This record gives sequence, C-alpha cells and structure tokens, in this order.
Amino acid sequence: MSETADKTDVWTGRLAAAALAAALLVAVLLALYPAHSFDLWWHLRTGQLIIEEGRIPHTDPFSYTAEGRPWVTHEWLAEVLFHLLHRLGGIDLLVIGKALLCGLTLGLSALAGLAGHRARERLPAAALGVLLAAPLLAIRAFVRPHLLTALFLALVLLLLRKESADGRPVWRRLLPPLFLVWANLHSGFLLGLGLAALYWIGEAVALRVNAAGPANTPHWRGRLMVFGASLFATLVNPHHVEALLYPIRLVAQPAATGMIAELQPPFDPRFHGALFLWFLLLAATLLVLLLPGPRRRLELSLLLPGAVFTLLALQAVRSVSELAVLLPALAAAHGERLACRKLTAAVVSAAVIFASAGLGWLALGPGAPMGARENPRRAGLGVHRVNTPEAATDFIEQTRTEGRVFSTLGFSSYLIYRLWPERQVYIDGRLDVFPPEFLEGYRRMMTTGEGWDEAVARHGIELALVDYPDPALGGKGLQGQLRRDPGWACVFFSDNALVYARRSPSNAALIETWGIGFDPGLRTRASLVEFAAGAEPAEYRRTLAALERIRDLAPDEEAPDTILGLLSRMKPGGDDRVAALLARADEELAAGRPDAALAALEEAAGLDRESGLVQLRLGVLHARAGRLDLAERHLARALELRPEDRAAQQNLDRIRRLRR
Repeated sequence: MSETADKTDVWTGRLAAAALAAALLVAVLLALYPAHSFDLWWHLRTGQLIIEEGRIPHTDPFSYTAEGRPWVTHEWLAEVLFHLLHRLGGIDLLVIGKALLCGLTLGLSALAGLAGHRARERLPAAALGVLLAAPLLAIRAFVRPHLLTALFLALVLLLLRKESADGRPVWRRLLPPLFLVWANLHSGFLLGLGLAALYWIGEAVALRVNAAGPANTPHWRGRLMVFGASLFATLVNPHHVEALLYPIRLVAQPAATGMIAELQPPFDPRFHGALFLWFLLLAATLLVLLLPGPRRRLELSLLLPGAVFTLLALQAVRSVSELAVLLPALAAAHGERLACRKLTAAVVSAAVIFASAGLGWLALGPGAPMGARENPRRAGLGVHRVNTPEAATDFIEQTRTEGRVFSTLGFSSYLIYRLWPERQVYIDGRLDVFPPEFLEGYRRMMTTGEGWDEAVARHGIELALVDYPDPALGGKGLQGQLRRDPGWACVFFSDNALVYARRSPSNAALIETWGIGFDPGLRTRASLVEFAAGAEPAEYRRTLAALERIRDLAPDEEAPDTILGLLSRMKPGGDDRVAALLARADEELAAGRPDAALAALEEAAGLDRESGLVQLRLGVLHARAGRLDLAERHLARALELRPEDRAAQQNLDRIRRLRR
C-alpha cells in the first residue's frame, strides 16, 4: 500500500471517529433539557419512602381514592437510585445524568454494531446510526426508569453481538445477572427477553439462507439454558410474576392507555411537526434500503428485531426510544454496504458532522420541536414548570385548609412529593393502581364536568387544584364548571395553576381572606373590566388585597403581578362597558367570529359616539370584510376625533388607493 493510501486511510478514519463523537455529543445535547415528566415526583417520593421505612410498598399509600389497592412497584430500585442522586445533586444532577445515559446507550449500541471484523471501515455507518437515533431517544429522555430499559437493551445487544463475533460463552452467561438487576429497575426487561429471542432466531434463519450469520457455530443448547435462566432471574423481584405481567396488563386496559400520551401512535395530531417524526421516517427508510442486495451481507440477527421494533414504534411513541437503541448497531453492522468506498465513507462522515452541528444548534438555540401541543425543548437544567405547581402547593401548605384536595393528573405527582403523608391525592400517574371505571370517570369529568359533584360529596373535597382551561374544550371541562359554579371560589392562581375552594363553613375564613372577585382562569382583560365595572368598592378593595397577598406569596409568578397592575388602574363601580365591549371584540376575532366582533363594536359605538378608538376598529373590520365605503366613513370619523392617530391615517390612505 502506498504512502498516499496510508494517509488517506488515516484521514478517513479520523473523520469517521470525529463523526461518531459529534453524533454522540448531539445525542447528549438533545436529551439535556429540563425535567419534563410529572411522574418524576412520585418516583422520588417512593424512593425516599423505601429508604426511610426499609420496605417496598405493595399497596397504594398515596391516593384517597385507591388507598390499599395492589401496587406493582416494578421500578423500586430505580426510584431508590433517583432519590439518592437527587439528594446528592438535586434535579440538575438527574437531568445531566439522563442526558449522559442517552449518550452512553447509543454509544454501547454503536459498539455492538462494530463488534467483529473490519470495525474501522464501519465507523461512518455507526455515526450515521447514532445520528438517526438521537432524536428518537430524545423524545422520551425523561428522568424516569424507562431510560434504564434503553441502557439495558443496549447492553443485551452488545453481549449478543460479542458472542456472535468470537463465540465465547462468557458473553451469554452474563445475561442472567443482567436480567436480575433489570427486573428490579423497570418492567421493560420483557423487551430484553424478546430482543434475545429475536436475535437468536435471526441467526438461525441466517444459517439456513446463507445470510450473514455468526462467525462461530452457535451453541443452541447453551443459549436455550441461558434464556431460561434469564427468564427465571426476572422473577427474582418483590412482585415475582406480577412484574412480568405488569406491562401486558397495562396495555390491555383501554381506560389507562387512552390517558397516556406516549401510548398513542407517533402520527397522532398532537405530534405533528415533531422532529423525531422525520428521523423515524429516515430510520424506516434505512431499514428498507438494507433489504435489497446480496443476502450474505444481511445481518438477519439485527434486521429481524429491527423490523419488529419498527412496527412497535409505529404503534406507540413509547416504543420509538427502543427502536433508537437498535439503530446504531443496525447501521454499523451493515457499514460495508452503507460506506463501501473511501470516498463514500468520507462523504457519510462529513454529512454526519454537518447534520450534528445543525441539531446541536437547534438544541442550544430555538429548541427541538416536539409536536403541536408542546413548546420546543431547549438544552438546559432544572424543571419544566408545566406540571410543577410549586406556588399553588406553597399556598395549600401554608393555609392548611381542612378537607381533601382534588388535583389533576399532571399536578398530583408534585403534591405527593411535597405534601404526602399529610395529604393524599385524587389520582396520579400510577394508572394501573386505579380501577378502569374510575379512570373513565376521571376522563369524563375533566372533559365535560360530569360526575364532579358526586366526587366532591363522596370524598369530602374542599380544594381543587387545576390547570388553566383547554381552549379546545370550549369551557365544557371541569375548569369551566368550577368557574360557573357559585359554590366554588378561586382563592389562588399562578402562571400554571388555579386553586378553587368550596364555599363551606370550614373554608369561610380562607375565602374571605384569599377570595378573588373574578375568575383569572379566563385570562382576558374583558373579565377584569366587567368585574371592575360591577364591583362594589368594598369587594374591589378586598380583591386587590387578596391579589397583593398572592403576589407576596408567589413573587416569581408573573400572572398575579400583571393582573394586580391592570386591575389597580381600573375604576371600581364605574361604567366601563365600552372597554368591555372592545375586549370582547378582540376575543371574538381571535376565535374567528368577525360578525360577533362587529356586533360588539357597533354596540360600543352606540354607547360612545365620540370614541375614536371604536371608530378605528370599526373601519379596520369593515375593510377586512371588503366593505370599503363603510370602512372609509369610520376611519375618516376616527381621524376627526383623533387627528394624531397614525393608524387611522394609514388605513384610510390604503383604502383610498384601493378605491382608485
């Protein structure tokens, strides 16, 4: 080999190594976003409970609706680890840990794919596999035990590949102790058993069809014994066979699966526009492209589980992260086909580096899009506040109201972490604990309000902690019912939560001190204007005092301070109907109802014929509808009333140009 060829090989190898390093780094960055899953909090509380009491709970202690019902704590060891890490370094250490865990998982998978001969030549393909897998693993990179399943899947894959490469039985003999630990970390060990079975079946088929099989003759009897020992090892856990059956029983409950977003298919509307969808499509395309060509180059031991895991990923978002674990190994094992020449290898490596830079910029800058219902996820530490009602929990803790608290599914986990055992919750993320009819009743209550009064009477609920209403429900959900029910009063609100108190004798002092005369859940200026216009001076002053207390209790929340500032500038008991009508017109336009907005503006014009703002708004609305004569008339009147109004002048000039 010439000196030039040697230098080319060295340069190509270094470029491929750099590509793999860049892909692994971007995998860490995409997973390095603030703690997002609301289940984190009850996991931490469970780990603390296990350490403090020295026992693993088998029945539910956290809720007053399912107290004493069987609870399969299949994640107990992971919860202990989470609690210890949290005690050592807080949430930030957990966030950093889960990001590094994602990088380690994909690195182990790439290492598994490189096992065997000519590993250096397959480095570019391994880097491509890691790049494709990074967004797929990031979609569920939460601080939750399921990430340990991804890690252990990669470990199983590595052991299987090592045995196939050198034929040493020690690799497969490591599987039973691995499954022993895994069965106490997360119930996903069932996927590991499936992976081992599919891998070995793929090898058996490869030996018959002359595809790429193991380098050494497999010891089938030894493998069967190891598989049996691994299956037996999974039963060595606090719940024995119940832990094995847990995921099967959960998936078999429609009432539970319908409430879990990650059990919905990836093409559900809520995931439209998500980054991982494009990479899922690219991964499926890669799998299809590997099928044509000489059979002797096909790694059926990886293609068979790859095909099965792809089908699972198309059924549920939860399985996308498991498919991600296989992709680096799948790509690396077929690296000779993906980068068969030095030039091709260099192009693949360069493309991976370039794409990694783009994904890294996305993670550090605008954030990776995750669907229609979620803001992009940017790299950072701490906690995502959407499911963390910290200020509302402070309020409940400090006011020490008697009676039970109702909280939504997303908020209950944090209440468990903060307030248990003094307070139990109505429902939380351990959906397998609750009966199917209860889950269906909760879903119906949240979407229609049906069953709320019965739940209050049955369980003695005195407080309700809810999030802001979903506009898609149109005020029909539980939040809308609480707003309309005179038997409940809003006593606290923050940027992400509302607290309502039932008008009962035990809450009389609470409502007198903290009660708000309007409902902040509407989030509209019109509701403030209407309250100020109709409020008696005493009620107005009491509401302002309550808002000041809320602001002092939650100084970091923007909503209380903003509303207090707006309300303090309004006139109590005055006639602010024109302002209310203008605000209503804004809401109608935002809702796509221009006729209703026009009616509100015309009513405002009838109340105040000298309002230049009303005339301007009427002119703009008529112009949008193509009624240029009316638009010109109202805009001209607006200029008469407010000669300095540049907006009226600009709109009027535009209309006159159109009319020419």
